Amino acid sequence: MAYIQKKAEEVGGVEGNPALKALMYVVNCCLWCFEKIVRYLSRNAYIMIAIEGKSFCTSAWRSFKLVMDNALAIGTTQTLAVFVLVLCKAGVTMACVTACFVYINNSNAHQPGASLEVSNPLAPCFLVAIVAYTVVGAFTEVYSVAIDTILLSWCVDDENSKQGAYLQAVRKNRKQDERMYAALNGLVHT
Repeated sequence: MAYIQKKAEEVGGVEGNPALKALMYVVNCCLWCFEKIVRYLSRNAYIMIAIEGKSFCTSAWRSFKLVMDNALAIGTTQTLAVFVLVLCKAGVTMACVTACFVYINNSNAHQPGASLEVSNPLAPCFLVAIVAYTVVGAFTEVYSVAIDTILLSWCVDDENSKQGAYLQAVRKNRKQDERMYAALNGLVHT
């Protein structure tokens, strides 16, 4: 699409035609949305591969079904997770900037006339903010994947445990998992 847009601009068709310009904008917006959806589904597909060990396409379809079946729970959890992770990013970044500012202002080595004089603490604080935000962004991305993994694992477990599916499997196979046997027979207090 970028190639078509570039060629249209070279010919001069986009600038002179507002309808074509609007159409290109709408198509680019739709492609951006499609890319975000595919990335989200691919991420969930890889998580499902790790959980169940099936092929990519099977896992992608399974993760899509799980997300659709549990849309409210996933939407609520994702909204809260994004909120907490943004607060974490902002908090850690601000803490690092504050620590840098306090260090520069209170250190004898950075006072006027000292060997490592800092005339304006904003530049080092800005650099610290960029580095801190980058590092905390990497760490929160790991937490985000962990949240998605736990959420999809819960969805799989919820689907497998609906309406006594475990008890039906036990009656059919005559095999019991000791942990579930103890929970079902009241031997474990929760």
